[in-house]
Amino acid sequence: MNPTYLYLNSYVVDEFGFISFSFVDKMYVKGLTIIEIKDLVQKTLNEYFKECTVIVKLVNFQVAVLGEVHNPGDFTVLRDHINVLQAIGLAGGIKDFGNRKNVKLIRQSQNGSNMYFLDLTDNRVLESPYFYLMPNDVVYVEPMGAKSSAYTTFPYQTLFYALSTLLLGANIYLINFYE
Repeated sequence: MNPTYLYLNSYVVDEFGFISFSFVDKMYVKGLTIIEIKDLVQKTLNEYFKECTVIVKLVNFQVAVLGEVHNPGDFTVLRDHINVLQAIGLAGGIKDFGNRKNVKLIRQSQNGSNMYFLDLTDNRVLESPYFYLMPNDVVYVEPMGAKSSAYTTFPYQTLFYALSTLLLGANIYLINFYE
């Protein structure tokens, strides 16, 4: 299967939470689990067809991985699930100064967005209800506090100029002193 096949043989849930079939009215599926959607579609299609079988899968969704990763961006997931470690892997992994102990997960809900914190160095993260991502989740790997002053913003160029000027001044002073 390729992405085109998945797109042509799938039904999209629109922004209002409806699935549209060509011969059936729209079905509202927002907030339902995959099993609940399967039961709803099966019941609806049984009114039109005898002995039909319905299979419902989440064929693709978007997640974003941002912050201290090698290739931040939006990623289309072509499976029915993905965990936070796999998503970070899609983004090329965490950079040297990424804070593995405080990874933020931003998840949309009916009441807005919620933020959760994951410690990827703790094995209990595998049991977390936030380990597996949902559509439109955003994973943010924040930088460690030491990064800002360690290598990226330290004024190496200014230090080099000051040291060069100091050495030039000392050289001129020594030349004048011995003449």
